[in-house]
Parts: sequence; C-alpha cells; structure tokens
Amino acid sequence: MKAEAEETNARNAILFTLQNLASAHLIRFEIEVEITREGKAKTLYKTSQKNMQVAPNSHFAYPISLSKL
Repeated sequence: MKAEAEETNARNAILFTLQNLASAHLIRFEIEVEITREGKAKTLYKTSQKNMQVAPNSHFAYPISLSKL
C-alpha cells in the first residue's frame, strides 16, 4: 500500500493507493482507516466506507480528508 499527501478538491488529504490483484470483481468491499502518529495510539483521522466495488486487476487512490468535520 502506498500513501501520499495530496490536495483533493482544494482540501488537504492523504491518498492511499489500493490494488485488487485478483482476476475477479470485489463486490460490497468495505474499508476502515485510522491514521495515527507513528508509535502513538491516539487516532487523528478516521473514515470508513461500505458497498464499494473494485474492478479486477486494478488500482485506485482512496482519499482521506485531513479536515475535521
């Protein structure tokens, strides 16, 4: 997994590059992300999403917004 700091829709974000290496669709794929400082337990940013679909043999960047809502 690769992560980079980027700007998405004029907002700071961390983009995680995810890959589906299988030759089949992932249906109802779920993701849960918690971002912490290295070696610390306190969660700084958290997000989740359900019912995603991922094409076979593909990769995509999943953004984690750094703005606290």
